[in-house]
Amino acid sequence: MEFFIPQDEVVKAWQRCIKSSLNSTIDKPQHFLDGRRLEEKLNKYNELIKVFRDCITSITNLITGDYFFLLTDKDLILLSIAGDNSLTKRLVNNGIKPGISFQENICGINAICLASQLKQPVYLTPEQHFCEFFRKWYCAAVPLKIFNNTIGYLDVSTIACNMQKEQLAIVKLLSDKILNEMKFSQFSKYENKLSKQQKEILSLLATGKTEYEIANKLFCTKETIKYHKHQIFTKLDVKNTSAAIGKLSGFSVIYSRDNKENDLI
Repeated sequence: MEFFIPQDEVVKAWQRCIKSSLNSTIDKPQHFLDGRRLEEKLNKYNELIKVFRDCITSITNLITGDYFFLLTDKDLILLSIAGDNSLTKRLVNNGIKPGISFQENICGINAICLASQLKQPVYLTPEQHFCEFFRKWYCAAVPLKIFNNTIGYLDVSTIACNMQKEQLAIVKLLSDKILNEMKFSQFSKYENKLSKQQKEILSLLATGKTEYEIANKLFCTKETIKYHKHQIFTKLDVKNTSAAIGKLSGFSVIYSRDNKENDLI
């Protein structure tokens, strides 16, 4: 995982913020969800939030610095905060709490919005932030992706200036751990959608066997195998065998013979 320190992009972002008349001296975010809208958002991402908090709990004894951890959804709405108690209290007092938006036109340039714009990991130092309430933060943010779809963003921040190497290592460790846990959850969800026979057919396809060979092995017709393949693709919301296997193998497409958009021909 390579982190981008985007000075030219920061300059462009500052120019956009100035042009939009965003006040750099504001002391807290100016937009947030609350009440029912926030409750609906948190319920929607309940599984991701739980995985995020569980993963942080599991690594806190491995780190030495004072960090706080932020999780947003794909729209940059803050879902959860975790980490050092004194730092998280300070964040909440400064208006950084679930429901706020990290969009550039609301918070100025920050690591989360820049990671969203550039679609890659980003590291920002305090002076690179536009708004004053971010200017003590050393921030590393990464997109969290499942099946090539961004489901949210992870930010690991500290106010210590000499922790960059550890900080970037923590982001990588934590993002991998979160995605692995979500991967297992997704596997269970999709795997349970298939019948016993469909799982067997898919496992045989993964070994490279043809529809004809599978039909002979299972004592049925080739048309029956085609029917079950169609059911598998529908249940997993995919268009070919390799994508189906990818969903059930932790995103790794272990069988790549099928490179057509749809192999139900």
